[in-house]
Amino acid sequence: MNIRLSDHILSRLRIAKDPLAVPDTRSPNELSDPISLSPWSVWLLLSLVLHRDRQQFVLESMQFRLGGDANELAHRGSLGHPDGPTVGLVPRDTQWEYRFHGRGCAMTNRLSGEYLDVDFLDETADWITPYFCVNYLESLSQPTFVEARVRELYPTSETVELGFAKLEELGLLVRHETDRVFKLAFDWRPYSRPNEIYLTVGEWAKQRNDSLIQSEIQILHDRIYLLRDRFRPAST
Repeated sequence: MNIRLSDHILSRLRIAKDPLAVPDTRSPNELSDPISLSPWSVWLLLSLVLHRDRQQFVLESMQFRLGGDANELAHRGSLGHPDGPTVGLVPRDTQWEYRFHGRGCAMTNRLSGEYLDVDFLDETADWITPYFCVNYLESLSQPTFVEARVRELYPTSETVELGFAKLEELGLLVRHETDRVFKLAFDWRPYSRPNEIYLTVGEWAKQRNDSLIQSEIQILHDRIYLLRDRFRPAST
């Protein structure tokens, strides 16, 4: 794992969510040693932090409202499904429809169309299936700030897969030994919490009017559009 790189990213996020942080203040080290990730990789990594939390939502809904057990699914597949229908509305949260399949559980929001699908390899929701993650991005009618940027920067499933491969190469993702899935290679939990003020970096900036994070986002935005314009094919 690239410990230095992940620590560098997380240190920026600590500053972002620290209510005592002084806006517009950067250390000399930050100025002389910027994050060594492309804008594409930064946005994709942040979207995976968010996606891991959404998988936790599926896990907890399955456990506490559907009587499912992730370990049972992981080790027994369809034989590990809980008693009851394999398809239906989630009790006490009927805007969501669930469907058990093999060792996984999918959930669809009947109002927004948001689609989440998780295959369980153990008792956690850590493991992300690339195909399911891409399907989730495509299902969003109102993506968050981060996911909207990811859809712009990675317009096809093939480009998203290449982005995942790059993050793995940098040591920020870990592949499973036997399955074509991955998980985040660092402790993402203090920087996600989708139901709190720091749902996404963009929303931190909007809600707190945090000029430090707004500046970081603007730098990324400017770099993206500079590169886009630089390499845009000439019109004929």
